[in-house]
Amino acid sequence: MLDFSSILFSLAIVEAIMSCLLVVFSFSKTKATGLKEMAGATCVSAIGALLSGLGNSIPDYDLIYFGILCFTISIMFVARSMRRIQGKTPLYFLEIAVLILAATYSYYFIVIENDIFGLATTNSIVYALISAVTAKNLLSERRAVLMSGCKILGYMFVAFFLFQLLKLLARPLVEAVPSISAQIAIIDYVDVFVAMFMAIGWSFGLVWASYNHSELLLLSAKQVAEQQARTDILTGINNRRAFFEYADAIDVKARIDGHSFVFAMIDIDNFKSINDTLGHDIGDVALKEVASVMSKLLRKTDILGRIGGEEFAVIFPETLLKDGLNMAERLRKAIEEHVIKTPEGDINLTVSIGVTSLQGHNVALKEILHNSDLALYQAKSEGRNKVKLY
Repeated sequence: MLDFSSILFSLAIVEAIMSCLLVVFSFSKTKATGLKEMAGATCVSAIGALLSGLGNSIPDYDLIYFGILCFTISIMFVARSMRRIQGKTPLYFLEIAVLILAATYSYYFIVIENDIFGLATTNSIVYALISAVTAKNLLSERRAVLMSGCKILGYMFVAFFLFQLLKLLARPLVEAVPSISAQIAIIDYVDVFVAMFMAIGWSFGLVWASYNHSELLLLSAKQVAEQQARTDILTGINNRRAFFEYADAIDVKARIDGHSFVFAMIDIDNFKSINDTLGHDIGDVALKEVASVMSKLLRKTDILGRIGGEEFAVIFPETLLKDGLNMAERLRKAIEEHVIKTPEGDINLTVSIGVTSLQGHNVALKEILHNSDLALYQAKSEGRNKVKLY
């Protein structure tokens, strides 16, 4: 049979290599979480394997005591790294309590009783509990950016938990005798190899999950930035850039499919007087209220945008002219009837709307927009609070 100390020294080398790799990863430009804790776990585990191997070869129970204690600290650091990747704070009080408990029973079984059997059994219980709690936390993760990585790591902890249960079942079959080497069973050899595979698996699993999380967050940040670049900050609807991008796309599709669309230019009447008399803060409230009223009335397929100070526009895709006029009238009436509550008192607004449509496909989009502007100007000149068709 292989010398147990040599196997432990091999574990120390593997753990040390993983620790160095994790340190390198942790200082990379991508701010991955949990890697420093995992690097600490593998480093402490390497020290534990080295001390345990030396203690077994001399033999020296004191060295084994400190080595086993390092393994317990290592598994707690691994559990902490999993909490880090989930954005949770370490359970410092619980970690200290487990460390004190492990130091106490390890000292009793190793230094006082020289009982490797009792130590291995107690350690299996502690490791199984830590693994079960960590697996539960990882597998209960529901955030999309973390779910896949946490699920893989969670199943690794489930496997480690099951192995600890296997050790508990197998250990009673081994008779405890006074010498160190005689108390080492085949399950202990397996345990070292499992520790190697788990160190590698947890480390690379964490690296993958951490970087995948960082990449997804970066992608999400880019999407948010792009969305903000296309959104009017005040009202939350499409800004001028986004609106006319949609307008171009709808115009192209309508010409290909042979459909019509209706375009409406909307302007708040006498808006300058609101800013001049009540202030720009009240004007901002008014703009947001108008945008909100229109958003609630429009269909999901309709495109609303703020294209100027108090000027809005709407495109009604695949809509006949009469239906577009009816919708424009509904918007005008809803805004007229809506009471806007402000710190300066209740106010009412009206809007003028100019409407045109794509009917003859030889008319360019630019001309359609211009015609809608002309219809809006006509509504203004005829007394405001009107819907006019070009």
